Amino acid sequence: MKILHTPTDCGNQGPLEAKYERKLGHDSYSIVFNQSYLGFTADKVYAGRGYRHLIKIEFVRWWVILKALKYDVIHYNFGSNMTSTLISVGHGQHSTFLRSLYMRWSAIMPMFDVWLYRKLGKVICVTFQGGDARQGFNARDKDEEPEGYYTEFADKLKRKRIKKWDKYAHFIYYLNPDLAQYLPDRAQYLPYCCMELKICKE
Repeated sequence: MKILHTPTDCGNQGPLEAKYERKLGHDSYSIVFNQSYLGFTADKVYAGRGYRHLIKIEFVRWWVILKALKYDVIHYNFGSNMTSTLISVGHGQHSTFLRSLYMRWSAIMPMFDVWLYRKLGKVICVTFQGGDARQGFNARDKDEEPEGYYTEFADKLKRKRIKKWDKYAHFIYYLNPDLAQYLPDRAQYLPYCCMELKICKE
């Protein structure tokens, strides 16, 4: 089975899953567009988190979307797809303005890659991990994030994305218990350690 993990390395989840799946004999690979500031090692990293990398990302993402056609399973991480995976770009207070601009861009960009792979019979999985699903009205980490991270517009966009994931994804996972309130009832809770055990057993 050919499995692709993309487009982030949040929590090192995608790269670790690919590693364990290879031990099980699967052809599994992880591709990251925006490398975490923690420097997790994915199989392929196309750009860093700096703003200077954004133009490169725009060109690369479409090449990766075509390359992904050879995979049987596409597993998305941090609730992000490849054509609009920009809410995690930037870090700290100075990212607020750019984050807002990119979230507006994401709002008009359809989940084209997810729609395409579903139409072509690929198995679609998505894992939510934190700020990709949490919303400002009751987010447990609200005081830990920079000002402007949670906004009414951002919350609305997340709800729209989650509805689309519910439409297209065969499997929806989340790694922190508090995320259940934001996700469809069919979403499955998998703690970080249990995720690795589950992969090893399947």
